[in-house]
Amino acid sequence: MTDKHTLQALARELIDSQSTMALATARNAEAWAAPVYYVFCQGGFYFFSSPDSRHVLESIESDQAAATIYPFVSSWKDIRGIQMTGRIKRRGPG
Repeated sequence: MTDKHTLQALARELIDSQSTMALATARNAEAWAAPVYYVFCQGGFYFFSSPDSRHVLESIESDQAAATIYPFVSSWKDIRGIQMTGRIKRRGPG
């Protein structure tokens, strides 16, 4: 079994080594997923997308979103990643 500090270090290594996350939203029982470019800063994820994109509008409307970060691998046995839920808030212009 892996201890908490080791898991945190592995998670941070994965977050720092990638730049794209798959963002998932839903509306009217229809799910949607979109890849977005992200940065992790001061304990939060920030992503770049059009404020009029489907995933942004749906997440603001529902106050819910989910995301996953994972590296490219060539075997299903090597898949590892981070899954999360949260809320999206607009920052900057718009």
